Amino acid sequence: MIVIDRWINRYRSKIISTELKRIGKMPKLEFSLLGPFLNCTASFNQDEHCGIDVDATCGMSRSSEIALSKALVEFVERMAVREHVGAKGMGNKTSDGFAAYPRILSLNFKKNARENALNEAIERYSWMRWWQDSKIGFRIFEAPDSISSDLQRNSFVQSDCMIERIFVVEPHIEGAKGSLKILIAKLAGRGYVTGGAFHQSHQIVMDRALGELMRHYIGYVQLLRVNREVKNLDWYNGRLEYFASGEGNFLVENRLSIGSPAEIVLPPIYFDKEINHRLSDSVYVHRCLFENQQEFLDHRKDIFCL
Repeated sequence: MIVIDRWINRYRSKIISTELKRIGKMPKLEFSLLGPFLNCTASFNQDEHCGIDVDATCGMSRSSEIALSKALVEFVERMAVREHVGAKGMGNKTSDGFAAYPRILSLNFKKNARENALNEAIERYSWMRWWQDSKIGFRIFEAPDSISSDLQRNSFVQSDCMIERIFVVEPHIEGAKGSLKILIAKLAGRGYVTGGAFHQSHQIVMDRALGELMRHYIGYVQLLRVNREVKNLDWYNGRLEYFASGEGNFLVENRLSIGSPAEIVLPPIYFDKEINHRLSDSVYVHRCLFENQQEFLDHRKDIFCL
C-alpha cells in the first residue's frame, strides 16, 4: 500500500507540474527535514527569506512523494484563493476554510477536500474564539515524550535548542467530531511558539500541529540571525516575533491561567461550496466558512494564532 501511495502521488505531481508549467506558474521547490517529516516548500520567491515566507506553500509527510504532491496541491489552492478572495458572498478575505484535493486517481476527492476545508474552518474559528474569550474552557497537559523525540531528530533543533518544554492546549468545543490541539513551546528566556490543527484522528492532529510548531520555531531562529536594522518584517513574521521574543508573554500566561467550563459553540455554516479555478480539471478546491467568522490571519500582532 505504501508503494502504491507513493506511485500515485508521484504521478499526481507530474500532472500538476505539467499544468503549472503550461500556464507559467511552476514554483521553485525545496525539500528540508523537519524532525520525522520531509517538508516540501513551493514558492516563487527566489531570494532567501527572513523568517517565514507567507506566500510559500508547504507539504509535509514521511514520504517525499506525498510531501511534493501536497505542496503542489496547496500551491494550486493558493492560486484559487487569489482568484476569488474578496468576491461577493465569499466571506472574509483570507484563505480561511479553503482546502484542495487532487482529482487525479481519486474517487473521493470532493469528500476529502470538503472534510479538510471544514476541519480548517473549525480549527481557525475555535482557536480564535479560545484566545479572545476567557470564558472558553480548555484542557492543558504536557506533550507526550514522542514529541520531544521527534524534535530532536532535526539537526536545526538539536543545535542550540531554546525549547524548554512543550505542552498541549485543547479548547472545549461542543459536539465536535474531532479535537483542536494547540502545541505551545516555551523558549528559554524568551516567549512562546505554537502549532495547531483540528482533525478526527489523534495521530494526524498531533503530526500536523508538530509540523506547524517546528516550522514556526525554525522561522523564529532564522529571524534571530538577521540584524534588527535590516529586518523588514511582514505582519506574519511580526506576530511570530512578538510572541516568540517574550514581548507577548503577559497575554499568553494570562490566558493560560484562566479556566472555565464553557464550550465553544460552532455557528451555522455560511459558505460551503466548490471553488472553480484555472486548474479545476486537476485539483478540486472547496471552501467552508462559518457565519461571521473572523479572519484568523489578520494583521494584528497580539493574536496568539499562527
